[in-house]
Amino acid sequence: MMKKIVYLFLGLLVATIPSQAGERPFALSDNVAVAKENGRRLAQAITHDGFRVRESDWVVSLKPQEPHLLRVTLFAGNQYWFIAAASPPALVLLITLYDSTGKPIKGDRLKEEPAVSGARTAVGLTAPHSGNYFVKLELLKSQGKLPAETYLAYAYK
Repeated sequence: MMKKIVYLFLGLLVATIPSQAGERPFALSDNVAVAKENGRRLAQAITHDGFRVRESDWVVSLKPQEPHLLRVTLFAGNQYWFIAAASPPALVLLITLYDSTGKPIKGDRLKEEPAVSGARTAVGLTAPHSGNYFVKLELLKSQGKLPAETYLAYAYK
């Protein structure tokens, strides 16, 4: 009986430990909600061209002059759009794409309408070969030194 109680206690303890470092609590902050909503609106415009937004997305706290890198796997010939949106205090975001050797890849930039709170950007490309690519997300301009909650997703076709 004592063993069962110990195992139950350990199970409850493990269930309360976050599965990933930096994992957010269940209730999203207002800034995360704003970033996600702005990003999803931008992604929705891209889906009208036949793109599907991948279910996996990322939310990171970006600080000015501290870029965030992500590794993604892309497939040759597929078209991709990387979409980012940040809540205030963010003013300008930049996405830069790199191949597996670290060479920058030129992508198409989406024209942005200025009437949103925060910042949004998107970059599209057709993958020249299958493999790992890197996405660098930067906060170029902000209304201060505080971090901005930033949403990143990508769409493909």
